[in-house]
Amino acid sequence: MVDDELLSEYLFEKTLLSERKSAECSGRPFYLALIRIGNDLIRTEQEREKLIHGISAALLNSLREIDLIGWYLENSVIGIICPRVRYSDADYLSRIFCGRVNAAVKDTGSGGHIFISSRCYPDPVSIRAALEFEDEKLLLDAAA
Repeated sequence: MVDDELLSEYLFEKTLLSERKSAECSGRPFYLALIRIGNDLIRTEQEREKLIHGISAALLNSLREIDLIGWYLENSVIGIICPRVRYSDADYLSRIFCGRVNAAVKDTGSGGHIFISSRCYPDPVSIRAALEFEDEKLLLDAAA
């Protein structure tokens, strides 16, 4: 069944929070993609299951062993967490996932909208700002 292939919303959220804390402490980024299935794609429960199964199967084939897929919002938004990536990998991952999702939607014969958003955490700008603040703090401490 479809729900067996994806982490529950609760487990996905818990994993996301843990991954975010880990990335903030270590400075090693992770990639998060959110895939929202538009209501215009789903006419029946059977179509919903077929579409979600197709999308999740396509995405599962694209993931590494350490990557996770689950419900960001139960039955409407699928989330993907890819830990230990480089910021420069984000565009590549987005293209891969978009291509896989588009192919899965076409294979199921569905028409409509899929919305995909993604980003890396922690934000490199906030890391730089924090490091600059630490440098200023060290300079102030050294001057005292």
